[in-house]
Amino acid sequence: MKFPKTPKVKKPKKKTRTTRQKLIDECDELIRQYLRKHRTRVCCTCGKVETENERLQVGHWIKRGKLWVRWDLRNCNPQCASCNLRHNHYTHWYDEYMLRTYGEAQLLELCQVARSNEKISVPYLEMVRNSLKEIL
Repeated sequence: MKFPKTPKVKKPKKKTRTTRQKLIDECDELIRQYLRKHRTRVCCTCGKVETENERLQVGHWIKRGKLWVRWDLRNCNPQCASCNLRHNHYTHWYDEYMLRTYGEAQLLELCQVARSNEKISVPYLEMVRNSLKEIL
């Protein structure tokens, strides 16, 4: 008795990351490094201090999907994991912090920039990366 041949399974191709995706990842990492080096290691909303077991995250007042303000230093602040998650539903603590720290005019400017529908270009991402490197 002959057994039927098993069909060859095609391995899925590895997706190569585009220059744009690599630059976005690099800018995200530079923002993390900036917050570690230049900002307090205290959650901006609840005051929890960073420990070895629980590191603070980059909290974005305007969501990360709005690329025009994703790496704006006014929009990125240290937050503990629970506050960063809670911010999606209960924004008032983060709103209060932002108003105290930056003032209404700065927040209105951030919101206006975030509304841009224009796509972020690779040269712009390179400029953001280079300026973040300079700050570090």
